[in-house]
Amino acid sequence: MESNFNLLYIIDIIRKYFRYIAVVVIISVILAIVLTMPSIYAPQYASQTIVYPMNPERYDMINVVSEKDLYVYGGPKDVEKLANLAKSETVAMFVIDSLDLWKAYGIDKKSDNSPKFKVLKNFRGNVTITQVEGAGVSIEAYDEVPQRAADIVNLIVLKLNRMGKESLEKNRTQLLKVYEANYNQVNAIYRSYIDSSRLTRTQYQIYSYDAQTKEMVGQMLKTKGKYENEKARLRFLEKKGGDDTSVTNARIRLKGAENQLRSMEGKGEYAQSGDINLQNFQSGLDKVIHLEQNFFQWGEKLRLLKMKIEAAKAMATIEYDTVLTLEPATASDKKARPVRWVIIATSFLLSLIVSIVATILMELGLPLLFSKQ
Repeated sequence: MESNFNLLYIIDIIRKYFRYIAVVVIISVILAIVLTMPSIYAPQYASQTIVYPMNPERYDMINVVSEKDLYVYGGPKDVEKLANLAKSETVAMFVIDSLDLWKAYGIDKKSDNSPKFKVLKNFRGNVTITQVEGAGVSIEAYDEVPQRAADIVNLIVLKLNRMGKESLEKNRTQLLKVYEANYNQVNAIYRSYIDSSRLTRTQYQIYSYDAQTKEMVGQMLKTKGKYENEKARLRFLEKKGGDDTSVTNARIRLKGAENQLRSMEGKGEYAQSGDINLQNFQSGLDKVIHLEQNFFQWGEKLRLLKMKIEAAKAMATIEYDTVLTLEPATASDKKARPVRWVIIATSFLLSLIVSIVATILMELGLPLLFSKQ
């Protein structure tokens, strides 16, 4: 046995056992060729597309009626959520049942043990879901039938879009119920303020702010002018020294004018709470204004809720997508696996290296096995 282990030593061993090494390599290559034949290892075709999640806030009812600026595409969390959904059992079973992959994978749902486990294992072995740069998710499928590989990818995208819509529709339906319940409550309050305003107007006989205020002020000025005139006349008669009858009559007229003035002001002894006077008019006017301010405020709330309800109902008629694909997957005209020449070349290299290493180890440790008898 050689004491020096170098390249020449290895070359000598290869020469010595060349026939054995050649046999091993040839057998390995022949096996690789046979095992990668289409009749044994059916070729598979790949189809692939990239999907991008749309920003769900663009179609969420909370933001539909707002003026908030929103991005078109989703963020990292939306991409991660989309990738997880694409890998979910729900999506897998939808595609499997839609294309009857049970039959394609040779699985009998009635006789096989754990048929669901087997079909999902086959499906996930042929489908690859990965996150890619640019906030996208790559979906790649392999199948022996080119068109079926494309159909698998496109059905995954279809199901993801449907699931996104279902989630938003559920949110829309729930919010619509909340909005409608709030609308009914606000409408009841709004109507109560309208009714209260009408009753108050009737009670205080207030029908027109401007006209009645103008008339009330006019009557007030007229009555006050009459009172001042009677007061001036009485002073004139008293100063002139008129007879008792004329002075008495002047005092009576002054007293009447004063009572009329006080009555209009709501201060006279003849003034009643239901009379049309300045005090009652002012009190009623304040109450009406307060009530109308409230029902205007509640009316604005009612208008906003009605707008949200109409927007929520309109969303049910709008066509939109929750995921975007630049182009759908198409059937490939070139097989993706197995890459036969790679397998054959790999088998050649591995068998060559293993056989050389084996002969060297045998030469170093077990020389008698290859010695001539």
